[in-house]
Amino acid sequence: MPGFVQLILLLGVVPAHALDLLPTQEDLEAELRKLDTAIARVDRENARMQTEITDIQSNLAALQEKEKDLRVEQAQDIRSFNATLTAMARVERTPAAALSAYDALHQQGRRRGILNISRKAVQNDIATGKTNLKELIDTLNETEATQRQLEKALSEVEEQRGELKILRDRQVALLALPETERMHLLQEAQTLSGSDSIDDLFAKYQRRTRNLLPDRDEKLYARLPVDGRVIRHWNDPDPATGLHAQGLTIRGEKKQGIRAVVEGRVIYSDDFKGYGYLVILEHQDDAHTLYSGFGKSRVKVGDFVPAGGILGFLPDEEQPTLYFELRRRGRAVNPKRILAAKK
Repeated sequence: MPGFVQLILLLGVVPAHALDLLPTQEDLEAELRKLDTAIARVDRENARMQTEITDIQSNLAALQEKEKDLRVEQAQDIRSFNATLTAMARVERTPAAALSAYDALHQQGRRRGILNISRKAVQNDIATGKTNLKELIDTLNETEATQRQLEKALSEVEEQRGELKILRDRQVALLALPETERMHLLQEAQTLSGSDSIDDLFAKYQRRTRNLLPDRDEKLYARLPVDGRVIRHWNDPDPATGLHAQGLTIRGEKKQGIRAVVEGRVIYSDDFKGYGYLVILEHQDDAHTLYSGFGKSRVKVGDFVPAGGILGFLPDEEQPTLYFELRRRGRAVNPKRILAAKK
């Protein structure tokens, strides 16, 4: 980076003898590789923890349902027990005078039989109640332990998010473009805005940011740019025109954040015919991602955006939609190659 060094000398910001301490291009690339490795590690751990949290939440829901059923059984046990005691009390309170009008010996024997049966029923009710109560207590203890496990997992994920933010902030700082290069990108973006179509735009575009962009494992790309439902999939025909979709249309919520599915450099952020407001990110693997349907954008041409970074927001309207497209070497390809689209 001779231009940078000459500028530093000219301004007198750093004495000449200290130039050896300035980071070289190789130093910068080496640090970026370390950051990429660290980010990939945290991403993998975060994905593992998210799977674990899903399993814990499923177990917790099952335990809560079991607890609900056991409480219903417990209430039934109590009603059965009370009903048996009430019946016994009624039989035992039958006065002897009332029995004398009948065959006294026969009625007395019958009453003793009923009471013996009732006592056995009471004993059974008590035994069943004890068993069900023990199962309920065990379930409550297991639920409490699972809840603690969930809280611990959520706390670990929160720590990972904090670590990931620090790493990504460092990545963004290292990948900030010099103003001259940013201006070149902006001028090119203004030229591209007059393209007749997206295909025409990519035919004209010359990659400028081939270097110093993270090279990521595609297995880590897994999320839609907005949390929502895909209402039109790749290659679905348009009912009106019959043209096949070159991307995904996703229904989200009003003012919802639009996130970059993978880190990249903004090469276009402006209106484009047929797309409304369009943001295009360039990635290291000769790929571009396109996002349109913004109510508000928060990125400028030249910005480096980390994976999951906010590009802007959906409009303040009911059932807004986002259009997302993936291109490789300028050609539209199935976005499922880099993400797992929700049904």
